[in-house]
Amino acid sequence: LQDLHHFEALLVNKDRREVFVNKCVGHNHQDASVFRFFSGSLYEKRWGAVCLFIKKLKPLLPILKTHWSQETFCHGYAPRDNESEKEFSPAAFTAALMSPLFIAYLHAMLFLFSVPEDLAGWCEGCPCHEHIFKNLSPYEARKFMKQCFGGSDCPVQGQRAPECAAGKLESVLEEICAFARSQLLEIFAGEGLDEEGQSTVLTDFEAGLAHLQLALRI
Repeated sequence: LQDLHHFEALLVNKDRREVFVNKCVGHNHQDASVFRFFSGSLYEKRWGAVCLFIKKLKPLLPILKTHWSQETFCHGYAPRDNESEKEFSPAAFTAALMSPLFIAYLHAMLFLFSVPEDLAGWCEGCPCHEHIFKNLSPYEARKFMKQCFGGSDCPVQGQRAPECAAGKLESVLEEICAFARSQLLEIFAGEGLDEEGQSTVLTDFEAGLAHLQLALRI
């Protein structure tokens, strides 16, 4: 979380963000607007708030990697007299941004967060159209239903009691967890994370999955 705080300190603080945009990105560059309108906060006591911040940060990571220059930023930024490295450290920010381990942990948290969301989506769905809605967002699903059937909901939407009674909820949860695990393994390959790093992240990820599965079963 300490590494995440450096991202928050850069992107949320107006002075630092403006220095980054003007000195590293370029005032008129097409990517500048992405950062100017960034909003978010990292409230670490709430897991959902942390994951929401990571969701907002994730699409910015490739752009940050492209434009970030510690030397250029430091030339343009004059820290306040009472500003400590704990509040914002350009060196620590650079290390985190370029760390495959840090990036893998960000994705692992998002995949864990997606498990209860995906399970809730299944519970709110219906057996009639789930094969169609599998790759659609809730908005796209409602739009599809309205175009095809004149309404945004299926008459049996959310009526999963028979399937739950037959034990389907357990198998759906297992499928969701397996999919999240496979996505994380793809991230390992894409980020070039070494075996030790993979083992560390995967161990924590499996512990998170086990906790979620226990909580959802209870």
